[in-house]
Amino acid sequence: MLSIVEPGTNKVIDRFPLSTMGANEFAWAYICTFMQQGPSALPPPDPPRDHNDVPWYNIGLRLAPKVKWPADMDLESRTAP
Repeated sequence: MLSIVEPGTNKVIDRFPLSTMGANEFAWAYICTFMQQGPSALPPPDPPRDHNDVPWYNIGLRLAPKVKWPADMDLESRTAP
């Protein structure tokens, strides 16, 4: 369980059950690195992937409707704040 507390207190604001998110010891190491050294110590994120680019062997995803976002939402999701 990862808990977020109010700065300078022990009051819990939110909790994240890591085990139900599929997290393992590598996720915990990532979290610890962030908490101890900050975001600059983490590896850069992978580039966004195209959700319409699915593996040839996954028939369910190949037959599913293609993802088409509204133009303004697509632009917002691909640009930095």
